[in-house]
Amino acid sequence: MKGTKDNIINDSSYLLRVGISEIEKKKAKEIAKAQGYTFQGWLGQLVKKELDQYSNNSSITSS
Repeated sequence: MKGTKDNIINDSSYLLRVGISEIEKKKAKEIAKAQGYTFQGWLGQLVKKELDQYSNNSSITSS
């Protein structure tokens, strides 16, 4: 994602770094493509899914 500091902060997306190997990254991209997602979209839905699962199984709520 390219942009200035201002338009990245005001956007609903975030830049994240994940420590995975090149082989893991390649496999993840293949999975994303096979499921009809872009790599970015696939990662985003994974994060949302995990957050939803956590909130349904936890007494901690977001503020």
